Amino acid sequence: MDDTPKTKTLGTQPHAKLHQLKGWTDYQKKAQQFAEAKEAAEAAKETVRQALKQKLGISEDDDIDFVDDKINERIRVIQYLEKKGRRNKSADLW
Repeated sequence: MDDTPKTKTLGTQPHAKLHQLKGWTDYQKKAQQFAEAKEAAEAAKETVRQALKQKLGISEDDDIDFVDDKINERIRVIQYLEKKGRRNKSADLW
């Protein structure tokens, strides 16, 4: 494995000074809207998943997902046969 760094931190900037940066206010507004839209889309997708499980007679414990295939005007429903592993996040590195 290559241990060569792929990135380099140039520094940090406090949020209080960022309002002076051109485009920051617009970015902040758009990023917030994007986060809210993504959360709403995920909630709606979960509702559709639950409806599909009920319609297809799939157990609540089973994991399914779907992809909207706009070209063929249908959705593709898949069922995960292996349980997804949960990743633990650690606050400390050591």
